[in-house]
Amino acid sequence: MTSEARFPASAADWANTSSDRERAKRIGLVDALAAREYPSLLKRMGEEGAYVEHLRRRFRVGAVRSFVEYTIMLVAVLGAGALFSGRTLRIEYDFDAAIALPVASAGMVVAAAGLIALHVLWLRPAAARSAEGVTAAVITAIAGVVAAVLVPIKAADWSMSDWHVHFGIVIGCALIGAVSAVVQSVTGVGSAKVPSDASMHDAIALQWQKLPERARLQLLTDRNDALDILVDRGFISESKASAHRERLFGSASSPIP
Repeated sequence: MTSEARFPASAADWANTSSDRERAKRIGLVDALAAREYPSLLKRMGEEGAYVEHLRRRFRVGAVRSFVEYTIMLVAVLGAGALFSGRTLRIEYDFDAAIALPVASAGMVVAAAGLIALHVLWLRPAAARSAEGVTAAVITAIAGVVAAVLVPIKAADWSMSDWHVHFGIVIGCALIGAVSAVVQSVTGVGSAKVPSDASMHDAIALQWQKLPERARLQLLTDRNDALDILVDRGFISESKASAHRERLFGSASSPIP
C-alpha cells in the first residue's frame, strides 16, 4: 500500500527521499505530512490525512510515548495501592509499613519521573495534546494525594516513626502531577469544535486556527521546503508549487469517498 521504508521525519524529508512520482502529484499530501504530529488536524484532511495516519500506525509512531503514559498510570495506582492495607483499614491482606511506604514512594517517584520525561521528550509548547498524557498526570496527582493521606495512617498502624520522608515524596509527586496536568491542558493543542454540518475544508480551517502561531509557521515552513524539493526533483512544476503556497493549509485535501 505504501512505498515508504520509514516514517518521514518531515514533509521535506519525504519530498527528498520518495520515489513515488504519482503520489507526489497529490499536492495535498505535502500538507498532511507537514501536519504529521497533529492527529486532530490529520483526521480532517481527507484521503491525504488518512494516508499519513496509516503510516503512523504502520511504523508505530508514538508507541514509546504511549508505553510511558500507560506505565505512569500503572505505577502511580500501584504505589498508592500498596498503602491500602492494615488493621485500621480492615483489609484482608496486610503489608508491613516498612515495605508498603517504600513501595508507595518508589511508585510515585517512577510516575513523576515518567511525567518529567514526557515533557522533556514530547510535550513541547504548541505540541498536540495527548489525552493519555493528561490522564497520566491527573492519576499521578490523585494517587499522590491518596498516598499522602494513607502514609501516616499506615505508619501509625505499624508504629513506624520515620514516615515523614515518604510523606514528603508522595506530596512532591502529587504536585508534579498537578503541574503537569495544568501545563498540558494550557499549552497543548486540542481539537477544535467543528459544527456537524461543516464541510471538510471548513473543519480544516477551524482546526488550523486552533494551532498557535509558532506551530502554524513551522508547518508552513516544512510545506514550502517540501514544495521546493519536489520542484527541484522535477516531480511538480514551479507554477503548481507557487499556486499551492498561496492556498490555505490543507485546502488541497481530497474528501474520502
